[in-house]
Amino acid sequence: MYRSLEALTALDVVHAVPGPGPTRYGITDEPHHHTVCQRCGQVADLPGAALADAVGRIEELTGLRPGTSGSLLVYGLCSGCAA
Repeated sequence: MYRSLEALTALDVVHAVPGPGPTRYGITDEPHHHTVCQRCGQVADLPGAALADAVGRIEELTGLRPGTSGSLLVYGLCSGCAA
């Protein structure tokens, strides 16, 4: 199963979201980013448009041009773990 997921990831059919615990995989037509809780591993989607300015600024600062499947991963504590 994992070889299939790795192959689909390489073909940009699915995307991988690493975090604490097992890697999670997702599929979507919409560009998006993710938040990952470092304690419980909860992953949430962030719409790509919500961070368009931040991605543009990162590109200006670093020269890195995100690919079509590129994603920002924002690590921290979810509201439940932070309480």
